[in-house]
Amino acid sequence: MTQLTPTRHVRTPRTRRGRLLLALAALLALAAVGWLVLRPSSAGEVLSFHSRPDLHPPAVEVAKTSAGLAPGDIFLAAKDGPGQSGPMILSPEGKLLWFHPLPSSLVAFDFRTQTYEGKPVLTWWQGQVVDGHGQGEDVIADSHYHVIARVHAGDGESADLHEFQLTSRGTALITAYHRVHRDLSPWGGAKDGIVQDSIVQEIDVKTGRVVWEWHSLDHVPLSESQRKAPSDPASPWDYFHVNAISEDAQGNLLLSARNTSTLYKVDKATGAVAWRLGGKDSSFSLPPDARFVSQHDARWAPGGDVTLFDNAAPPTTALRTRGLRLHLDLATHQATLVQQYERPQTFVSDAQGSVELMPGGDVFVGWGGSSPWFTEFSADGTVRFDGRFVASGVHSYRSYKLPWSGRPTDAPALAVRRARHETTVAYASWNGATAIARWRILAGPRADHLHAVARKDWRGFETGVRFAGRPAYVEAVALDAAGKVLGRSAARRVG
Repeated sequence: MTQLTPTRHVRTPRTRRGRLLLALAALLALAAVGWLVLRPSSAGEVLSFHSRPDLHPPAVEVAKTSAGLAPGDIFLAAKDGPGQSGPMILSPEGKLLWFHPLPSSLVAFDFRTQTYEGKPVLTWWQGQVVDGHGQGEDVIADSHYHVIARVHAGDGESADLHEFQLTSRGTALITAYHRVHRDLSPWGGAKDGIVQDSIVQEIDVKTGRVVWEWHSLDHVPLSESQRKAPSDPASPWDYFHVNAISEDAQGNLLLSARNTSTLYKVDKATGAVAWRLGGKDSSFSLPPDARFVSQHDARWAPGGDVTLFDNAAPPTTALRTRGLRLHLDLATHQATLVQQYERPQTFVSDAQGSVELMPGGDVFVGWGGSSPWFTEFSADGTVRFDGRFVASGVHSYRSYKLPWSGRPTDAPALAVRRARHETTVAYASWNGATAIARWRILAGPRADHLHAVARKDWRGFETGVRFAGRPAYVEAVALDAAGKVLGRSAARRVG
């Protein structure tokens, strides 16, 4: 890489214009050596709205859709591209329903619906990513999009981005990482080296108390890692890298470790590893078509099965990234491939990804960090829906399709502009309202003297309605499919 040589005795320009030119020159120099990418968004990559000029989510397009898709909305957490980052909900047709922009210093992971205290809620992790791990907090919001709880790791740790799983006990299963000094020379590392201990904690949501804890270093030897120990004593060795937790009906946990390419069944009562699937010391025999590398999102599935997202890298293999459903025969210790889920275009996604079994048999796959795609398959692996972020670089850690009913408590937003030929255009939106079927537009000479002038079916996050006349005030009314009023904007004076 080209080295930047510092220049001594440079006089800083005292004028504002001079300082700006110097700053621009520095940015261009960084871009030239690949340390900074200067790429504004292109047309169609980022959404903008008249009624909500504060929102600029990345745009999504649908490449394929079919009749009879599984019910539910699409849940993504956009990041790493033009536009704002944050949790977003799309309609089954791929139209934006809700977007929650985060400050530029934060990103969101693992956005989905769960159940808390018997009610449906939204959950996600938000924070900063440092060396492949998260330092942040887990968030729970109700159906009105109000944050009702924040979950932090205990014992001085920081909540990691990889998992936030609520239980029926009012607790949350989360991941965390802790650095420990160890002699790593037997594995090619430094004698005074640092190893990352992968931690699983169960946290009581209301009190923040740690009710259960598991450490990889107590149960999984360093020799199982498929990642080489660094020779630099200052570089921590992430030998395990826990990235998923799934709990069965008996309370046993299925843990996924990316850097051992192994799934572990953990006895919750003792913390002991009951068996391993994959990796160097697998308890099951896996035929070639069932093997996986650097997997994510391992889950228990019905009938003694497990699902997982097989990244197939790193290390890079001759395989392709896919979703997997495997059957485990506990008597013969044989694993067999039940079904694999692949997009027609061959590619390898080296990080992140998810596989969700949906009621009725369809499967929803998010393709992870190097791919902007999210896909719905039939049970036999046929692609039924395929969508993506338009801008290159934007992606979501996991992608889900889940039922959701959102009822925001703020009023609908409205923007109005005068148009040609004595007409007016009203732009109406209501961030997070999932039951809107159409908009009714009221207009008149005074805010307390309005009448209906137009009606239009909901067309997406923002619906534009053109109508004749140039009234002094305009109001938008959101209606459901039966014509019931869901909410109304404030009457806006047209300047």
